[in-house]
Amino acid sequence: MKIRLENKLIRKMIVALFSVAMLFANVSKVDAASFTASASTSSVAPGGTFTISLGGGPVGVFDISVSNGTSSTSFAFFDAGVFDPGVKITAGKSGTVSVTITARGGGDVANMQGEVVTGSKTVNVKINTPEAPKPTEPNKPTTPNKPTVPNKPVVPTEPEVVKSKDNTLKSITISEGSLSPEFKSDVYEYSVLLPKGSTSLDVSAVVNDSVAKVANTGNHKLEVGENLISLIVTPEEGSEGLYKINVYVEEEPKHKVEIAGGNFDVIEHYIGADVPDSFSEVEVDYKDGKLNLLYSELWETHLAYMNDEENNREFYIVDIVDGELKVVSKFQKIAIYGDEFLALDVPEADQNKLNMTYGDVVIGDQTFKGFKYNDPKYENFSVIYVRNMAGEDVYYQYETGDDSYQLFTDTLAISEADYQELVKSNDTKMLYMQVGLGALGLLSVGLTVYIATLFNKNKKLKDHFKNRQSNIE
Repeated sequence: MKIRLENKLIRKMIVALFSVAMLFANVSKVDAASFTASASTSSVAPGGTFTISLGGGPVGVFDISVSNGTSSTSFAFFDAGVFDPGVKITAGKSGTVSVTITARGGGDVANMQGEVVTGSKTVNVKINTPEAPKPTEPNKPTTPNKPTVPNKPVVPTEPEVVKSKDNTLKSITISEGSLSPEFKSDVYEYSVLLPKGSTSLDVSAVVNDSVAKVANTGNHKLEVGENLISLIVTPEEGSEGLYKINVYVEEEPKHKVEIAGGNFDVIEHYIGADVPDSFSEVEVDYKDGKLNLLYSELWETHLAYMNDEENNREFYIVDIVDGELKVVSKFQKIAIYGDEFLALDVPEADQNKLNMTYGDVVIGDQTFKGFKYNDPKYENFSVIYVRNMAGEDVYYQYETGDDSYQLFTDTLAISEADYQELVKSNDTKMLYMQVGLGALGLLSVGLTVYIATLFNKNKKLKDHFKNRQSNIE
């Protein structure tokens, strides 16, 4: 032991002298150096030992502190990183043992390059703790099987009830009049026209879904003019449905007109009426008030809605002349070569024409007022009176065989066959006249002039009918 202490003392002296020499050799520069530390093992048994070594070649005294273990000394001298062999680290019972190595201050530690070594390093070594054997549990006695419980009967799940959202009606019935348009479940608004004097209306309805409810059926009091009846359908679930019935009770007509000996009421509303295209409502001055009519700028024509003594309603073309409502004719359209015309009754003053009779004329599937020829030879010809879109009233002649029209003058209608027969007859007559003229020499000049005149007339007649035939074609 004495020799070991002496060796330590000698080493310290060497280090001290070495340090002083280095200090004087390089006074102007002092470098600090570090080191590394490692354990001789990474794990150790409880109470086991291990050693520490340093890297970086340090020489000098290092302090030793241990956590979860002990050291054989609290400091030791390292020579080029090797501890005194007598320094041992003893681990604790479990966990990790931590060893911290710290270089003594004041320049007591330096490396071989003469650099002062400072700082500290910590080394951790795991302590391996053997697991204690688990005691063997005695076998448990076998539990006898429980008696089998019979399965409970499966209770069927009730299906989910889906509630109806149907808010429509299957039908609507009224005690008087009729619905316009005809009832359909998906049509929600209707009109009903009732005659003057109507004071109430019974309304019933049937729902499409038996669980739905309909409100506001039964008897409804009515006023003259417009009345609204609303039927509300409430479904089992969801929004309500609404059906509207617009009931119009007519008032006493303010104006009456005599037509062909019959009395007609002027109706000043158009509920349920099929108003013709291009016509719209207008008010015109009439007597001491106003009169509601229809007017078309296209035709430059007024229409009145009339009700006869048998409650038949139709539109009539009318004019207001000297403050009076003058009925021109019933409203009818006719197509002539693709153009539309309004058929007119011939004014009473013009209904008498030579060799013609005024009455009903059938063209296609329509019946109009017009003229027919009295001569059976011209039974295929008829004449009608029409108004064009310029507001002009003109006559047209119609031939059934050719289904053709032409503007009519007061010239007698004639077919092509009749025309040829007429020319032939005129030629024979002219021959007889020439023979007579030859026998009457004294009258030859006068007869010649007469014959020439008759010939020219026949030629003009022929040209005239040929032109008419070309127009027909």
